[in-house]
Amino acid sequence: MNILIKIKFKLLYYYQLLIGQFNFYILDYFINILPYLNCDFSKYGIEESIAINGKKYSVHDPEYWDIMWKHWGDSKKNGKNYYQDISKFIANKNDKLNILEIGCGPGYLAELLKFNNNIASYVGVDISKASINTCKTKLSSDDRFLFKVENIEDTLNSLDDFDIIVAIDVLEHLPNNILNKLIYSINNTKKIFYFITPYLNYVPTPEHIQVYSKVKLKHLFFQHQLSFLPYSNFKEICTSNDLLKN
Repeated sequence: MNILIKIKFKLLYYYQLLIGQFNFYILDYFINILPYLNCDFSKYGIEESIAINGKKYSVHDPEYWDIMWKHWGDSKKNGKNYYQDISKFIANKNDKLNILEIGCGPGYLAELLKFNNNIASYVGVDISKASINTCKTKLSSDDRFLFKVENIEDTLNSLDDFDIIVAIDVLEHLPNNILNKLIYSINNTKKIFYFITPYLNYVPTPEHIQVYSKVKLKHLFFQHQLSFLPYSNFKEICTSNDLLKN
């Protein structure tokens, strides 16, 4: 990263900290200064902690995510059509499917999948106990659905049990060593991996330690000899039942 970019980033980062809690995403509205960088920002001095009511929390601390999910409620699913898209994709497959969702949050996707008759089983994992409790409350009557408080590294040991693995708004939170373990594990199991992550205009925050461009994403999957299908193409596939059933 050149010196000018580092200075710009630091200025924006400290401005972000000054404007108050829960306002980290205001930086999304700045001119994109970092879209083509291919680096892990955890190397560049981003403090991966956030102060809430005078107490500092690591963004990798389950207690932090308990607070955030209670704060967000169901507001995070508003306007996000990709939950409907992945539900439709799964519903139109011929086979009974076993689904794993990494970072399931309070069950936005699971609420849609419960209407799909071809769900053999669904396992949702998250480090937040509060979000898992919310999921259990929402789907307690459907024995196809299981929710667990679990770290992603423990989850990687059970990928063979699933047909489709979903990770929505998760990759941007992962340090490189965990991210590479995830991609490597998925490659070994030859599963369908459906993910959504912010890219291009996003400036890194304590939560989002990864910043992606399309080039970086393609390179990430190419390194592990995985094919990569952009979301826009996936949406086209979702309109064709013939393709969905292959």
